[in-house]
Amino acid sequence: MTEKIHSLKREFERILKKVAAFTEAEVEALCLVMGIAGGDPRFSLVRASHAKSGMLPRKKLATLLIKYASVQDHVAEELCRHVVMTVGRRPRYVVSVDDQLVPKRGLKMYGVRKWFDHVTRRTIHALCIVDLVIVVHGQRLLAVPYLLTRTTHHESTTPTTAASHALQQDAKSVAALGLISKVVTWLTTEGLRRNRISVVEDSWYSNRTVIATLRQNKVSFRVDAKKNYQVPVPDFGRIKTTHHRKRGRRPTRFVKYVWLEEYFQSVSTGGSFEDSQAGVTVRYKVATVTLKTTGRVRVHAFWRNNATNAKYILTPAVRQHPPTAETVYEDYRGRWPVEEAHRDVKQHFGLGKCRNRRARVIWGFIGLVHAWYSIFLIVRWRWATRGEGWYTAPQFHDTILRYLYQDLGVVLGS
Repeated sequence: MTEKIHSLKREFERILKKVAAFTEAEVEALCLVMGIAGGDPRFSLVRASHAKSGMLPRKKLATLLIKYASVQDHVAEELCRHVVMTVGRRPRYVVSVDDQLVPKRGLKMYGVRKWFDHVTRRTIHALCIVDLVIVVHGQRLLAVPYLLTRTTHHESTTPTTAASHALQQDAKSVAALGLISKVVTWLTTEGLRRNRISVVEDSWYSNRTVIATLRQNKVSFRVDAKKNYQVPVPDFGRIKTTHHRKRGRRPTRFVKYVWLEEYFQSVSTGGSFEDSQAGVTVRYKVATVTLKTTGRVRVHAFWRNNATNAKYILTPAVRQHPPTAETVYEDYRGRWPVEEAHRDVKQHFGLGKCRNRRARVIWGFIGLVHAWYSIFLIVRWRWATRGEGWYTAPQFHDTILRYLYQDLGVVLGS
């Protein structure tokens, strides 16, 4: 292995020995598991456990994953502490949340349920994982997973039951709120002030429950909104007709609902600024409204250059020291890195390579993949701050593959 791989392995070993009683042999075995998972796609964990060398038998593999499942929260908390120590407390921490589906066949594997895939617009058998990613200066630094085992809150839901899209999204929202509360507590425990933390989510999480919970926990948020969200405005036409009405019962409610896109056509508060990264001019408008979906929020509408379609972002409706449009725009850049994290853990870190009927084995493997990926991100940040190059996820995948063939060929041999 190269020095870079050695540095990642030493960091992984140090964290595991600090939070739990893992021996050197167990740490070496876990590194082997992650190497196989992120290496050649032809090799699975089951095939590695059946290798002639016997270095990673199946029972030992399951025991290690079960042991790691019991300490994965402590490992994630320790990684969060390392992020704050590495980056410092001055930068803004963007906490981005989104869910991903890992397609699986059959229902014998633990956690597989029928989930609606918004990409293919079909219901598929898959593992649903809600991921939280900490982003600083546009760089991913920590990934924390949460495996959803039911499509609704009702315990009577069976794996063969396809719940409605709204009930599935409610389950995802509850899981996302639990992750946010946990990670924000870890960050504030390390001395990070809450005004340095921003939660970024897409429009699927822009419901009244999520917004109210974030507001109650005094966490700033940047939530995507759709143009067809409804805003109540005075109905002056109905007021006029009611004033001239002579007979019958007079209406007492003079409110109508218009789309957010139509409402912002009459908003004059705004301005423009330069996006230095993209080299474009961004126009914006700001308004504090009471949406029918989320309640009272402050809405920022952004247009890049001469675009006709706006990007609407919801923020807290605070009166004192509200965030500027530039700050909201920069914070929302942390929305895309969570999608890049989904791509990396699936394609280059072997998230979908574990199949088992036991819950703690699946929990341990998913947590182990995200911890390995987080250490990869932290070590990459440290090397980058020293002005030295580091691997991208595909390069790291190829390096691990060469390591498996050269140093561990006896394990993976037929």
